[in-house]
Amino acid sequence: MKRVLIISIAIASMIGTSCKKGEEDPFLSLRSRKARITNEWKVYEFISNGQTINDNGGNVTTYENRFSLIDDIVTIQTTDNFGVSRDLTGIATESVWIINKDYTWERRIDYNVQDDDVITYIETTEKGNWSFVNKSISKKKKETVIFNSEEIVRIVTNVDANTGDVISTEEQNVTYPSQDETVRFDIIGLSSKEVHLNYVKEENGQYENDVYNSSSYNYDKKVYVLKKVE
Repeated sequence: MKRVLIISIAIASMIGTSCKKGEEDPFLSLRSRKARITNEWKVYEFISNGQTINDNGGNVTTYENRFSLIDDIVTIQTTDNFGVSRDLTGIATESVWIINKDYTWERRIDYNVQDDDVITYIETTEKGNWSFVNKSISKKKKETVIFNSEEIVRIVTNVDANTGDVISTEEQNVTYPSQDETVRFDIIGLSSKEVHLNYVKEENGQYENDVYNSSSYNYDKKVYVLKKVE
């Protein structure tokens, strides 16, 4: 009887510290949330919906944007306020997100898309630090995670699809002050093999400056599904 009581207490203790938090979490895990999220992940799915505003000397154009990466297939859709749409498709050659135990992270997404006779290769590496959010009114402890960007390096290369000649190459390197570029995600699902993150839209709905082309943008949706690199 004593042995059964001890086992029961141990199980209750585990449930209290490692029970389900996110909607898609496993019911019970023997690993902590930090141990589960720190890993080398493949970005299996990334969907980003938003709006971009370009102000060119008073000529304002608004774009509705959708970027989709699902199982290495890339789709980009844009529609401006004049009703002109543009759809591009391509392939992701690398999509890895490394989340480290020392609360640093690095994400690399490389892909290419073709528009008429030009193939554009985009290589993006982003680094920063991360942390869990403590318990709030609406969320349990460690149910939300913050990723701070410290540096983004993006290389854009345009190639002639017919000849293979390089038309242009541009490298963009941006360094952020501490805590200046912060993104929150609700952890919808967290297991040792898969992570599902949903972007938390800022309540003020303010547009942020685009570090690359001086436009402004606002995200309505960002979803990541990460799968463990075997």
